[in-house]
Amino acid sequence: MQVKSSGDKIGEPVVAGLYGKVGQGEYGLFVTLGSFTDHAITFARNKSNLRLISGLELVDLVLQHYEQFDSRYKGFIPLKRVYIPDEEAKS
Repeated sequence: MQVKSSGDKIGEPVVAGLYGKVGQGEYGLFVTLGSFTDHAITFARNKSNLRLISGLELVDLVLQHYEQFDSRYKGFIPLKRVYIPDEEAKS
């Protein structure tokens, strides 16, 4: 697993470097708050045991699974559900 907090795009050489350390029967995970270049994404698509998670996807995953988080992890990311009326639904 490798994590980058940079907002820069992560290229194929960096992703390939992580993948080179993944042994047989293991899985690689690369998480970044930024994004990946097209070459990095293409490289990962050809590897069934490698997963890339960009910053936007990470946010989506947190929002999608937040209710299942243990309370100590919710403490790190305190979110509050807010309901907003749909004005178009009134019409």
